[in-house]
Amino acid sequence: MHDCCRWDAPVLVVGAPRSGTTRLTRALARHPQLAITNEAHVLPFLRTTQIFAGLPVNQALDDGPLHLLGLINPRYQVRFARLHLEHVRALIRDFYRAEFADRRFIRFGDKIVFGAQVMSDLATAFPGVQFVHVVRDPRDAVLSMWRFQRRLAGDYEHVDLHGFEALCHHWAALEEQLAPVLVSSDSLCVRYERLVAEPVQELHAVERFLGVAPATTAAEAVCDTSPAVLDGHATSSSPRRSVGRWRRELDADQVATVERVCGPAMQRLGYEPTAP
Repeated sequence: MHDCCRWDAPVLVVGAPRSGTTRLTRALARHPQLAITNEAHVLPFLRTTQIFAGLPVNQALDDGPLHLLGLINPRYQVRFARLHLEHVRALIRDFYRAEFADRRFIRFGDKIVFGAQVMSDLATAFPGVQFVHVVRDPRDAVLSMWRFQRRLAGDYEHVDLHGFEALCHHWAALEEQLAPVLVSSDSLCVRYERLVAEPVQELHAVERFLGVAPATTAAEAVCDTSPAVLDGHATSSSPRRSVGRWRRELDADQVATVERVCGPAMQRLGYEPTAP
């Protein structure tokens, strides 16, 4: 049913938290020609199993939160890793075929929240990968992260309530790590502010980039900002009110902190500081 899918070319939606990745992913997931999951993380998981399959016995590897010790006899490791990769690719196909059994899709992918090394490895494994990079003014993004964490802290005592400056560093680190991967790959930058102001036009730009026809179902989804759809995800009264809210809600010291920590990345992405 899905033989027309480009299995060597996943679509990966990436970006810092609170930047509009969820809204765009929700719309793409409604497109009849796309099979897009929302942080399924199947691809990073299988990437890790492939690394493990190629790790000779007793060889250690620290891969982010994972500490691996090889099990495969070196005599068989190369052949096993090659066969494992074939099965991994088949497993990816089977997963998306089952998840989107009612759809004749031609592209598949996921919204990814992992770091640059995972992105780089996936780009190597899938030569035709396309990245859709959603960006947002860090003053608004950090403010939204800060508000969202404080809301969660009221309900969940275990939530790690980061300080404001720590969130600035988190945003800056993510964008700086993503930059070299995106520069060397086929990528499209989607600006949150335009996604809010002209959602259908921005969606059409993404559809053209991915080589799929405009879809009414996706357009309806990207325009739907009802409370039921947002489901407590938003930290402002409406998407339009969320653009430039830092001017109303951050004090001068907070603005200075964001611009100091995030300055190089924010200017590279086209967001100008308040002072030269």
